[in-house]
Amino acid sequence: MSTYIIGDIHGCANELDRLLREIKFNRLHDKLILTGDLVGRGPDSEEVIERLMEYGDAVVKVLGNHDLKFLATHYGLAPPKKLDNTERLLRSHRVKDYVAWLEDSKFTHWDEGCAVIVVHAGVPLNWPVSQLRKKVMLLEKSVAEHGYEWLLRKMYSIGLPDHLNNDFESNLIYTAQALTRVKFVDENGQMNTLFNSAPGSQPNYLYPWYACRDVKRNAGYKIVFGHWAALGLTIGDYYICCDDGCVWGGNLCAINLDDLSVTKVASDYKADA
Repeated sequence: MSTYIIGDIHGCANELDRLLREIKFNRLHDKLILTGDLVGRGPDSEEVIERLMEYGDAVVKVLGNHDLKFLATHYGLAPPKKLDNTERLLRSHRVKDYVAWLEDSKFTHWDEGCAVIVVHAGVPLNWPVSQLRKKVMLLEKSVAEHGYEWLLRKMYSIGLPDHLNNDFESNLIYTAQALTRVKFVDENGQMNTLFNSAPGSQPNYLYPWYACRDVKRNAGYKIVFGHWAALGLTIGDYYICCDDGCVWGGNLCAINLDDLSVTKVASDYKADA
């Protein structure tokens, strides 16, 4: 049995098929952990979901910002955009099945055996693992009680709270936004979503979130994320970025958590910027 983490697929079904053949994935013995952004931007979001749905419990997935955008568009909370490339998915006769499948996802996945915490984007503040667990538990409990439409309505109406406070709903929204969108933080650890580029090109008052995180607060876990194609495949001592920009003409990657070996397939597609 092997556990593989696959970075942002973004509707690249051909590349996903080739990658699964390369790693000889067997749903009876192996497990896939997906870092989110399964849909959007790429050409075949419907085929990606159909393929992954076949694998049942062998697939664990966390939500990415493009997955949330698709759900928000489905609920009429965000306008569809051509660059989203989700029109066919939204008009499918199975769209309700796809929505239900995506909503049966997590914001964060802990794999105790492999000692990894999987999120889509990152953990922007120096929350210790115990605090991160609590924040995610409150977020997922609220979504279970009220539904994703409730959460997305608040995310799209309130936006990103400019600071953490004692307001329960604002903290929920900040947690959801942070786990699915963070790249840079300021010197206080607050997320900044206005700058979106490669590490090293940011203003001097911003820092990549992983550069600010106190590794001691990871409690022995590696944090695994996607979301940042401009960073690319990076395996550090206490974090792993597994988004190698497949939808932008890069690679789709699978990391075997047993030995951190990497399998790549080159993309045959490049989305418009």
